[in-house]
Amino acid sequence: MYENGYSLELIGNDWGGAEKITRPYPFSRIMLVSKSLKTAYFEFNWKLYKELKRKADKNTILHANDIDALLPNYLIAKKLKIPLIFDSHEIFSEMPAIQGKMSQKIWRYLEKKSTS
Repeated sequence: MYENGYSLELIGNDWGGAEKITRPYPFSRIMLVSKSLKTAYFEFNWKLYKELKRKADKNTILHANDIDALLPNYLIAKKLKIPLIFDSHEIFSEMPAIQGKMSQKIWRYLEKKSTS
């Protein structure tokens, strides 16, 4: 997108460390205080929603590259009536770590609801 002249900003988080990265466009990391992955997802979604609410406008195209970033992007896209691209790199709800758990049902619901 950047190489095709689009202005963009990457927003990530610092879960698992904050390796130094260099990009030719702006990027930021949402700092997480959660110690468990379960609560980190909720914290990240809440903070990402607030960040997108502050930064997005009618000229924004949102892009969620995985299911754990989809909900805040979806909510802001619906609220502002702007496009959302969902480009997941994996089927998150099928990861072995969440098989048979309530979180699997939540992720499946979100996948279905957000892509319909």
